[in-house]
Amino acid sequence: MHFVSLWVPNSPKDTDASQTKNCQNIAELILQAGLGKTIPHRADDERATEYDKYLELEKAAMEQKKGMHAPIQQWKVHRIIDLLGPANAQRANAYFQQLERIPKLDGVVDYVFGPGRFKIRIPSQNIAISFVLGGIRCPQSAPRPGSFAAARPGGKPREAEPFGEEAQSFSRARVLQRDVQVKVESVDKGGNFIGTLWYSQGKQNLAVDLLELGFAHTVDFSLARCSLRELLVAAENKAKAARVNIWSLPGALEAEENVAKEVEVDEVLPHVTVSHVEGVDNFFVQDPSSADLQSVMTTLGKYGTEGSSNLEDTYTPGGLPRKGEVVICKFSADNLWYRGRVDGRDSSGKEPQISVFYIDFGNRETLPLHAVRRCPDTVSTNKFPPQAKQCCLSGLLPPPEMEFEAASFLDEVTQNLVFQCKIEKIDANKKRHCILTPQEDLGTGKTGNTVNEKVLRKGLACLDKKSNTKYFHRFQVEEEAARKAHVNVWRYGDCGGDDEDDYPSLNGRGYA
Repeated sequence: MHFVSLWVPNSPKDTDASQTKNCQNIAELILQAGLGKTIPHRADDERATEYDKYLELEKAAMEQKKGMHAPIQQWKVHRIIDLLGPANAQRANAYFQQLERIPKLDGVVDYVFGPGRFKIRIPSQNIAISFVLGGIRCPQSAPRPGSFAAARPGGKPREAEPFGEEAQSFSRARVLQRDVQVKVESVDKGGNFIGTLWYSQGKQNLAVDLLELGFAHTVDFSLARCSLRELLVAAENKAKAARVNIWSLPGALEAEENVAKEVEVDEVLPHVTVSHVEGVDNFFVQDPSSADLQSVMTTLGKYGTEGSSNLEDTYTPGGLPRKGEVVICKFSADNLWYRGRVDGRDSSGKEPQISVFYIDFGNRETLPLHAVRRCPDTVSTNKFPPQAKQCCLSGLLPPPEMEFEAASFLDEVTQNLVFQCKIEKIDANKKRHCILTPQEDLGTGKTGNTVNEKVLRKGLACLDKKSNTKYFHRFQVEEEAARKAHVNVWRYGDCGGDDEDDYPSLNGRGYA
């Protein structure tokens, strides 16, 4: 760090850096206005050449009670309305229409959370907001030391994604503590304003620059709402053609071409039971009244009797079933036959072991080879598709370090009940994001009766702030009740990720 004296010329014509006669010393101006103090020095310390003059100016400002030397009652307090964080999401949403109408808002970037997410102070509106670049996603950087993700007990801190640190450094170098202009286009349920940011006196679009350098990629659902989508797509294509940064990673372009898309749906399965639970983010349902399921169970119920099986159905150690092959298996709990898909094989022991996934129920098991047979044509998947549908509770995230307790509770509240399953989305992994409502509660007008709400109320899940579920506000009520009661995942306080917790405080002196 260098310590210098800065001089401001009185006229643009004064360009000689060695002449300070017609210049003003910035330190002197600050001290005269009572906006700074001199640093006390020991006798042997080095000090500024004008230090004695600085002391005189400071003394004069104190006697005249200027600036910070004035009585506290005379201070001009600038109060900023803090709209950051989940706790202020409702207030942030109330400001949206007001901000959306303004073509461009002047602001100052106070903090860079990530390459595409910032804390911005808007002086004209007297607010500070969380602002996210619309239409793009940037690789994440590692959490800062001391944040929730870096200090999570018993868990590994999140590592930076490839080029995440470089992307963050790029954004920080260009906009941190700089004047910017923003256009607000939307706001999410977490209170984050989404839109476009310009810097360098409004000449540069930050999202375009990040895309051109391969520090970001476009996101379809967000891009559709972006007014400058053509510019963003062109910038991304430019980076792809040059294979820079994230597009230089092995398989990046190929994976982009083959990636499955999330699909928003509005489908209702009127009668389902939960056949197997692994967690709030992974369980299986089936329709117990399905004619296909009844046909499969009836046919397999007769298997092994009345000469229905033969030697051609069996496998040998020299001809094991292939991975992915559909077979029938004798379930160890009841010795009945069910359809399964081979997930793995182990021939290291005396008898080969076959890992199977039961495609009509969703559970898994490892069986000896003699308990696995070829699937008869009468119950093939060509005739009867798999009956277990993979699901997760819409709008919920698994609770940190309490996944087992959450799965146990979900298993308990879904035992021996029939549900209406409302599917809101099918994700890239073909998992259905659903709302489960007990049949007995349909049409009663009661709220809080869905399984999703019961799990949240028990404090065994966290609300996904990025979810588009239509039940979001109902889920918020249940999560807040669990938070106030300090139950389960909330027993030590907040359980949110560092994206929600790392908001620099605005509650120092002079802030609301």
